[in-house]
Amino acid sequence: TLFRSSGVGDRTMAGQEMFDDVLPVLRIHYQTSGFQDGVSQIEALEASAKALKLGIAVIGENGSGKTTLVNALCGYQEVCDDSQLASFFNPPIVLDPVGHVHPTYPNIMLWDMPGYEAKEQPAQYLKSINLQDYSILVLCVVGPLTDHHFQLLKGIKQRRKVCYVVRMKVDLDVHTCKRRLRTRYVPQDVLEELRKGCMEGLAKVGLSSDQAFLVSGLELEKYDFSKLEDALEREILSVKRTIDGDPEDLKHWSKEKMEQFYEMCDTGGLADLPVLIQSALDTPVNIRLDIAVTGEVGSGKSSFVNALRD
Repeated sequence: TLFRSSGVGDRTMAGQEMFDDVLPVLRIHYQTSGFQDGVSQIEALEASAKALKLGIAVIGENGSGKTTLVNALCGYQEVCDDSQLASFFNPPIVLDPVGHVHPTYPNIMLWDMPGYEAKEQPAQYLKSINLQDYSILVLCVVGPLTDHHFQLLKGIKQRRKVCYVVRMKVDLDVHTCKRRLRTRYVPQDVLEELRKGCMEGLAKVGLSSDQAFLVSGLELEKYDFSKLEDALEREILSVKRTIDGDPEDLKHWSKEKMEQFYEMCDTGGLADLPVLIQSALDTPVNIRLDIAVTGEVGSGKSSFVNALRD
């Protein structure tokens, strides 16, 4: 017996957790039993489940604002008191990928990746972070794009990965221009020049101009942070549509299917388990869908909703 539960109350495992925890155990069991067909089917299901988990990797040179951007995208508010001044001026270097669940899409992980040093070879850096594990990349830069950035972007493009470029600490760029230009300082002109520089840089490596954004970690309400959020959301939805199935489908197993699953595990009748799992994936499920009907007062919203209900 592989699994034993004390009652129905213990059988509330979410579909996604079942795929994460149970399938590897079943695969090992099939391998031990010599049931190769079962092993193949379980491996296929594991690959499908893994594909439904999307990762967004935020990369860049150490000190480029990666962690600040990840925290902003997660909705974390960075507060610095007196006890944190030392770490504020000398932030710790990220040595291992740090994952955060996307605030809107629980199947999406935002990864604060280890940064690179200026002397590190771009190809070596890309190899070290395992690009194949991530669907979308965000490259943080400070200042104008350099040859090092271009090599990184070319390597990412060669691997057919979607990449956005975010010029961080734009508030400092604007402040510097204001001090230098003085009476000739025009905010919109400065921002236009900064965007133009990013766009021209992206054009050199064959990327679209709408993949560049200006962001200030201290002033998220300014510049392009909201546009970056919208672009990432569009890309997430685009990637999800290319997957055969919806990530939410793994979370809505019917009670009948779950009871069949646990019964097979308890009785040891595992030969038919891959068929059951596949049938659960193929079976339509009732997923809640919220539709907002808006309009001017007197435009007939209520009548329209009532007509839909009928």
